[in-house]
Amino acid sequence: MSNKVNISEKSEKLKEKLFELRNELLSVLDKWFYLVNTVQPRIMFQYDSLFGDLESEIDDKLKIAHLLERKSQLINTRIKSGEKISKNTIEFINQVVEKEVEIVSRNCSNNYRTQYKANNSYQYQNDYFYFSSKKQKTSYQGFSYINSKERASKKFTAQVPCLEKENISTCYRSIVKKLHPDVSESKELFEKHWNNIQTAYKTKDEHRINLYYWSLCLIDEIIEKHKESELLKIAAEQFKNELFKEKQSLENASMQEPYNLEDKLSDAFWIIRRKRQLRDKIFQIDRQIIRNKHLLQNMINSHSLYHSIA
Repeated sequence: MSNKVNISEKSEKLKEKLFELRNELLSVLDKWFYLVNTVQPRIMFQYDSLFGDLESEIDDKLKIAHLLERKSQLINTRIKSGEKISKNTIEFINQVVEKEVEIVSRNCSNNYRTQYKANNSYQYQNDYFYFSSKKQKTSYQGFSYINSKERASKKFTAQVPCLEKENISTCYRSIVKKLHPDVSESKELFEKHWNNIQTAYKTKDEHRINLYYWSLCLIDEIIEKHKESELLKIAAEQFKNELFKEKQSLENASMQEPYNLEDKLSDAFWIIRRKRQLRDKIFQIDRQIIRNKHLLQNMINSHSLYHSIA
């Protein structure tokens, strides 16, 4: 009898721990979306008002540098194959490059700016909003983390409700059934988390939709259907692991641009330095454009009778 009481008390404590971890995880998720939905737009507005013109100029010139480099690559491929470069060849290459730019621009229409990487490859990238939800959702290999000891306890984990990654639509439908005011009485949870859930769903943030699904839907099933303390312990460990990762993600994001710029945007000396850095970058890109033009023109002059760049 005493043993049963002890097991029951242990299970109740684990249930309390589960709810504590769940609430803390939801709190961290709220902070993440506050960072993304409120802090980030505010910082970006300030940043654009100070540096938007310079950033746009960098974008435009990076595009020119890339176009010239890409044309050189395509012409060099034709030359290596033994083809003579004609006016028609140049016109065709121009069309190919323009089409490539259209495709990249369309696929990356939500990104703020472009960036030359160290290897000179061209990439549309919002580099001062590196920890966007869209990027961050790919940071983890899977949704639930199970260490080797837990993995060995198959007789327990096999009985736990699915705590692994689910399809985003499946998760979303379950959350709607749980929270939406038309079908639920969970008014407090709806008011606290609904907007963030909508953001995660619209941005296809599968990782955080899964976290909400786990925290708002599956936890009730775990508590109601599983009385064994070992099963509850496994679930608590998984909550703990996901909470740790989300805290790390939040901490890392806050130390990266644009979030670490908030105080600097009111620092006159930092603003001067930043503008100087951006102008230096423009100067470097201008030099790259000149080099790319010379390279392209030399290739054309050496391998065809067509002597001007379209």
